[in-house]
Amino acid sequence: DPDFARYMQAAAGLEAVGRHEAALLAYETAARHWPTESMPHLGLANLAYARGALAGAEQGFRSAIERAPGDAVARNNRASVLLVLGCPVAARREIETAATLADGGPHEAAVAVTRHEIDAGIGPDAPGCPPDPGPAHSPP
Repeated sequence: DPDFARYMQAAAGLEAVGRHEAALLAYETAARHWPTESMPHLGLANLAYARGALAGAEQGFRSAIERAPGDAVARNNRASVLLVLGCPVAARREIETAATLADGGPHEAAVAVTRHEIDAGIGPDAPGCPPDPGPAHSPP
């Protein structure tokens, strides 16, 4: 959809120049207008992360992944947030999927950096971390 692509480019431009409130409104509007698209949720998650709203960022990345299970960037970013939230086991599950998806692609190096950070934070998940969804929820 060319309208969606132009709209998202404009929303990302607002974010890039620091107009975060305007970008937030643009991403929220896009999420309502194009409910099956993942990019508005990725944008909302990035804005939440930038303002330190980690639970909101995790939820936004999860929403993006629900719409685009093969998005290595969303999975990488969610893994990073899960680690900061004290969920290294959940982060490990997410980064493994991201690594498979990113293998040989342009995001492989970023995923490797996140994987290294997760490897350094091995330990049990804190209470409230997402449970293992099992193989039924794995991406194709």
